[in-house]
Amino acid sequence: LYFGNSFKLKKNLSVGVNANYLFGTITHTNNIIYPDTLNNKRNNYLNIANNVRSLNLTYGIIYSQNYAKDLNIDFGFTFNHNVDIKTRKDIKNLKYITGVYGEIDIKDTNYINLNGKSKFKLPDGIGFGIVARKADKYLLGIDVSYQQWANATIFKTDSNYISSPLANSFRTAIGFQYYPKA
Repeated sequence: LYFGNSFKLKKNLSVGVNANYLFGTITHTNNIIYPDTLNNKRNNYLNIANNVRSLNLTYGIIYSQNYAKDLNIDFGFTFNHNVDIKTRKDIKNLKYITGVYGEIDIKDTNYINLNGKSKFKLPDGIGFGIVARKADKYLLGIDVSYQQWANATIFKTDSNYISSPLANSFRTAIGFQYYPKA
């Protein structure tokens, strides 16, 4: 779910906020299968489902300046603060034996529900953009954003965070739009 709104503070200055509600399931699955020569060994299937629900906010500011009669340049800046995303972690662990014809014989099952005892921390992010607009002719925009994914933490339990194996992201985009005469 997503909502965005902005407010004009002065003639050339506006501020805004985007709110999005994050939800869904992040699933990690491991399956350990032993070779047929080890028939007395129990295979192991582990499924960890993290049900995510949280609100994320991005703030922005835009300054617009007219440089000529029909030339306008906008400068924008966005920021999103790191946010703890609450998760409910459900763990299912099965011990099983595979038969000669591939049939599965489940020997042991464990279900663990941690009921909101886990968190995922999204990182800080910033963005900057410039748009030049010539009335009824063209629009040229450049956008740059940076997010510190190396500082993200995955699935906090009690006081322990699992550090993120992710790298920081740096994104640039350039766009051009031409308005043909009708």
